[in-house]
Amino acid sequence: MVAETDYRVKCNILRALTNFPYAEIKESVINNLKSDNLHVAISAATVLQTNGFIEDVPLYASFDTVTTPWQVRALMNGAVLTHTALYFTKSKVAFTERIRKNMKDADSPYEKAAYVNAISKDPYNYALLGQIYTSEKDAIIKITALEGIGNILKNPLFFKAFGNGFGKVKAEMLNILAAAISSGDAGQIATASIILKDPELAWKEWLKDLTFMKDAAAKLKLPQEIETYNELNSCIAYLEGTEYKPKTPELNHPIDWTILSTVGDSSIAAIKTSQGLIRVKLYKNMAPGTVANFVDLINKKYYNGKIFHRVVPNFVIQTGCPRGDGYGSADYSIRSELPQIYYDGEGYIGMASAGNHTESTQWFITHSATPHLDGNYTIFGKVVEGMDVVHKIQQGDKINDIIFVK
Repeated sequence: MVAETDYRVKCNILRALTNFPYAEIKESVINNLKSDNLHVAISAATVLQTNGFIEDVPLYASFDTVTTPWQVRALMNGAVLTHTALYFTKSKVAFTERIRKNMKDADSPYEKAAYVNAISKDPYNYALLGQIYTSEKDAIIKITALEGIGNILKNPLFFKAFGNGFGKVKAEMLNILAAAISSGDAGQIATASIILKDPELAWKEWLKDLTFMKDAAAKLKLPQEIETYNELNSCIAYLEGTEYKPKTPELNHPIDWTILSTVGDSSIAAIKTSQGLIRVKLYKNMAPGTVANFVDLINKKYYNGKIFHRVVPNFVIQTGCPRGDGYGSADYSIRSELPQIYYDGEGYIGMASAGNHTESTQWFITHSATPHLDGNYTIFGKVVEGMDVVHKIQQGDKINDIIFVK
């Protein structure tokens, strides 16, 4: 692994190391925490958060420094709480306070959310997550707090932590999830729905009157909030013991052929990001509707200032969400276009979706070949210059401007 120069291969190796005994992988993983490539460092920290060991908690805590990138620091904060023994309550309370300070000092909602996620690694922090959900205004933080409640409910130590009092704690969490369903916020509703329909958490006996859920579903805007609509109605069906077939939006945004006529076989989208320039060749003939929509949004300056809200090492960078949390779109949807073209290399630009024909404004660029996306996600272009920039981009970086070059 030391000799490997491609960070993508290193990320894959690190993920594979989770299948080996901790003592055998520890040195290699720790060394990669200090990698100059942030994707590699994040992958190493993720391994330690899931596969660490109690004796090394002081080592994990030593990465709680201002010189450690926040993405790695937050994951190592989570590793401390994950692997500290449940009964070391004073130690965990003290370290949670350190994480809360990190959260307070954070420069962006994504950094703040990373520390909220770390807080959720201790079951006893359920009440703190409830406070964060209630007090914070940013949707990204609220959604992460809800996800944290889900993390605690699925923590294998949940019942051990609360003993006979687990029912009271679970009821308090249910109140928060119910508030999220009734919030009217698409991201909160979808997140709570995912938790409430998880069979492992056995909510069916807890929720008999689903009127508040059905009221929330009736208020969702279609096709704009189709992902949330399907998540919530799927949750309702699960709790009622029925089947739900996800709704597909009716055709509501025909191809603008006038816009498409301005696109040539050599047309380029020049994406100016906070990390540098990415040039993408558009696949007009293979995805005409998607390209027309993309060019229309470029002409309207829609993407200016949009954040790369999702970055997964050796997978994708994703942007185009008006909310910045992945649950936003325009007030229309476009059709999926799935000809025989494949994600067989790096740099393909594809449309994010919540199922076929739900695409709108969000798109991603791949770090490497991603064959599991084939046939499900529209490909409408490929990077022809600036893959080094794609590999640099991290969560929170932004698009300054996109210029359409005919």
